[in-house]
Amino acid sequence: MSDSLSGKVASVIGSTSGIGRGIAYCLASKGCSVILTGLSDETLVPNLLEEFTGSYKGNFQFLPSDFLEAEKVESFCVS
Repeated sequence: MSDSLSGKVASVIGSTSGIGRGIAYCLASKGCSVILTGLSDETLVPNLLEEFTGSYKGNFQFLPSDFLEAEKVESFCVS
């Protein structure tokens, strides 16, 4: 059985720091493309994306998110 996640896409909530960021790195190291989400300051996003694109083969994008309200969760899912 292969551990590769190549061709798969994951969205990791809270991937700008802590455990969420660690999970995003783990998925990326297995070849998974990752949609990074979080409350991060928009000025930090380019560096975050550069870390992933410079180290891993998948595709990476950042979507700002705040999942404290149902409408924001719904909006994220539609995007």
